Amino acid sequence: MSERFQQNLVLSVSTVAFTICFACWVLNGVLITYLVGTNVFAFSAAEVGWLLAQGCSTLFQRCSNSTICEDVIER
Repeated sequence: MSERFQQNLVLSVSTVAFTICFACWVLNGVLITYLVGTNVFAFSAAEVGWLLAQGCSTLFQRCSNSTICEDVIER
């Protein structure tokens, strides 16, 4: 495979992965807000903050541990 093809492949896969993670994070945020708003769960403000922030930390952790990201950063 050519280097240009590999670069485009990494960019495409990363974009799709980010889109899926972001969509799940948004659904998580909407669901948590709905469940707290309708008193299904009695989460405190701090607990809601932790639940909403969990998606971001997971996304950044996956990218920092990925060898694909390291290869792209090195170039």
